[in-house]
Amino acid sequence: MIVVYVNSQEDTATFMQIYEGLGDITLLYNPSREEVETVLRERPAEKLMCFGHGDANGLCCADFSEGYLIDSENAPLLQTREIIGIWCYAKLFALMNDLRGFFTFMFISNLLESLMMGCGSYDEEVIFEENRLFSRRVNELIRNDVPMKEWPETLYASANTDLKFVEYNYSNLCCFEYS
Repeated sequence: MIVVYVNSQEDTATFMQIYEGLGDITLLYNPSREEVETVLRERPAEKLMCFGHGDANGLCCADFSEGYLIDSENAPLLQTREIIGIWCYAKLFALMNDLRGFFTFMFISNLLESLMMGCGSYDEEVIFEENRLFSRRVNELIRNDVPMKEWPETLYASANTDLKFVEYNYSNLCCFEYS
């Protein structure tokens, strides 16, 4: 599995546990766009996991001023593979680019995002801890070879939906399959 991990802020560090202990991975930590494209071309069918900050246009570079690592221009490199896309609006990016796999919608990873989405004010460490739990749960699903189509429901069933931001995050997870 290829892992593209864009760690640009403290909140994205909470997702490190997603790939821990998975064995045969190629980790691209804060890579350049060229590095990502080279690996994707060399391994056209390998599963891809991406997480960091982004929007419906793609996954942002660590330095936001540098644009996107993954966007509609290099999306054809993604269309032959299964993807785990964890960034804000990855679901919309997947829909616009006909991608398959597991994706998040607007995923609240810090206090500002929780407030912006009307989910309330929480101590930032509460948000970070819930996202670390999410990461461990996704890691477990991968390690146990649970089919991605089961992930949204399985994850939602495990979530503390009493916390409004958690309920928001988990209720907006999705899986797109090949027809």
